[in-house]
Amino acid sequence: MATVNILLKPGSRGPRVHDLQWMLDHVTHAGLERDGDFGPMTEEAVVHYQATRHLHVDGVVGPATWTRLTVEYRAGLHVVDPVVTFRRHVSYWCGWFVSYAAHSVYSWDRPYPRQVLPVMRTDCSGSSSFVLHQSRVLVRGRLLPFDPNGLDWNGQGYTGTLAAHGRPVSLAALVAGDLIFVYPGAGPGGAPGHVQVALGGGRAFSFGSWPPKYVDAVYDGVFAARRYLG
Repeated sequence: MATVNILLKPGSRGPRVHDLQWMLDHVTHAGLERDGDFGPMTEEAVVHYQATRHLHVDGVVGPATWTRLTVEYRAGLHVVDPVVTFRRHVSYWCGWFVSYAAHSVYSWDRPYPRQVLPVMRTDCSGSSSFVLHQSRVLVRGRLLPFDPNGLDWNGQGYTGTLAAHGRPVSLAALVAGDLIFVYPGAGPGGAPGHVQVALGGGRAFSFGSWPPKYVDAVYDGVFAARRYLG
């Protein structure tokens, strides 16, 4: 196996840390918030992982720890149910967006250019369709044909387009991958003003005129939800 050139430690930030948190959470069930920030909880999880695998215990993720964790994580990826796989990857890509918050620019400009890292120019509907599109690849096309910019539907990727697809689902029954639509005024009947990606457990991913972030799914407005798989 090729040597991995990596060094993550307390204070590190970014997508690599997000991937570390994701793998640790799946392998050790550490309950980490996958925010791309190597804080005290992530350090504690790394120390625990190193100690239980008889690795050098220092709370720093170098080539040996990263390689062992990656091998163990991949060995555990034997999920047959495509719906379960889809929901797991929705959670992953929402966390990816949060970890890239510093490189995400909120923009209403239409049509969107094709996105090229390190900068993502998009809005709530664009980021939501991006998350579902990226997750679809792993469930063999059983999801509606989302494009990162909504181009498969109407060329715009507006929130109202997303709301016109899928099937209604109760807010009390939300799972990862459902979309939560915020309606102004009296509720569904006009175009929704905002969309979030449900993560389950009362949490959601939201990207508006604020940076991409996790939010508590507290319904203090008029909401509706739709499901696209499962």
